[in-house]
Amino acid sequence: MYSVLIFFVVVQGPYKTDKQAGGTNEVMSGLRPDLNTRQVLYESWAKWTRWYKYQPVYHIREYFGEKIGIYFVWLGKTNVLFAYLFCMLNIFYIFCYFCKSLVKVT
Repeated sequence: MYSVLIFFVVVQGPYKTDKQAGGTNEVMSGLRPDLNTRQVLYESWAKWTRWYKYQPVYHIREYFGEKIGIYFVWLGKTNVLFAYLFCMLNIFYIFCYFCKSLVKVT
């Protein structure tokens, strides 16, 4: 396991850019050609502030491979589906709660 992690670090380079490491590089964007795949994924995907954005599926597939890329696509679609289901069930629950309070049971 550690040999695979070391391989990724050696081959791909650091995941933080010069700007994040304290250098004086300009502001990074995910579309710059001088960034490696790890830096693009770190900038556009692997941050807590990016939870609402779509996953960069092509970059994930390029970095991790086909099987793990498909897994992340499936996981993302399933989470969106569960979020919609959760919202609909909450609306239904609130509707039933208010209807129950309006109808008097004898």
